[in-house]
Formats: sequence, structure tokens, C-alpha cells
Amino acid sequence: DKEIRVGVISRLVPEKGVEYFVRAAPKVFAHCPSVRFVVIGDGSEKNNLQRLAESLGVREYIEFVGFRNDIERVLSSIGILVLPSLTEGLPIILLEACLAGIPIVASKVGGVPEIIRDQDEGLLVDPGSAEGIAHAVLRLIEDPEFSVLISSKAKERVRTEFSADSMIRKMLAVYGEALR
Repeated sequence: DKEIRVGVISRLVPEKGVEYFVRAAPKVFAHCPSVRFVVIGDGSEKNNLQRLAESLGVREYIEFVGFRNDIERVLSSIGILVLPSLTEGLPIILLEACLAGIPIVASKVGGVPEIIRDQDEGLLVDPGSAEGIAHAVLRLIEDPEFSVLISSKAKERVRTEFSADSMIRKMLAVYGEALR
């Protein structure tokens, strides 16, 4: 089996929910031993997350890369992006992953459902659910055609609805409405 890299790109702080990504790893790995996990980012939770991975017996399958500023290169190295946040605004990394054609598993919090419609441009899971993350990641691994379909829909949606022109038109419409 070809190695599949499942990644998180995030600040390592409690509200980003990376703990649930780490907790999902053994469940995914049990069904798919060729998977590898990568955590890109840094923060106050890094040591706790590494200890958690150790205690779950998956430390050797999770690479903690640290902070990177070459996001395009990083994105090209992962096969599935997980956004396990417990709270979120409109995460730029989601837009970048969509444009890069990376299939996405994300928590349905904040502005995430405005970008990703469940089963359409990605898979949405309940926040704080390692089980949900594991199930969604396995679905993407086991159904590559579905993965390709949703990531291409996500790319098209972000290109059309979240482009600079589109955002400016939407903002002007809001201001126009406010002035009326």
C-alpha cells in the first residue's frame, strides 16, 4: 500500500482541537497501516500532544514538524487535511487546501460550513469527536473517487465564491444594503 499522509496545519493550542486528531490516529491506523500523520504548527500544546501520541502508541506514526511558512509545499505533501477546531472563524488554511485540491475533514464550527458543505466539498464532523475524524478520514482513504470528486468541487467553489472579486462584490452588496 502506498503511504497516505493525513495532516493538520494549525497553531497547537487547545481551541484548535489537535488532541482529537491525535486521538483519531490509532483508530485510522488500525484499519490502514500505511497511513502516516503529520502535525504542522507550534504552540503551547505541542509537548502534551506528543505525550498523548506516545500514550496511545502512535508516536512513531505522527510527525511533529513545527512551524512552517511554506504552506504550498506543505500542502502538496499531504493527502488529506484535517481541521479539528473546537472554535473557528473563516480559516484561510481551508481555502488554501481547497485550491490545492486536498480532500478535507473539518469540524462543523464557525465559518467552516460556509466553505465546506458536508458530503459535497468535504466531510464535516462534530467538534471534539476523534471517532468522527477517524471515520471521515477512513472514508476518504477507502473511496479515492469520492475524495477526488469532493476536492474538485471544493476547488471550484472556492475559485468562484471566495475569489477576491466575489468577496468584493459581496461586501459592496452588504454596504449597499446598509446604506438603503
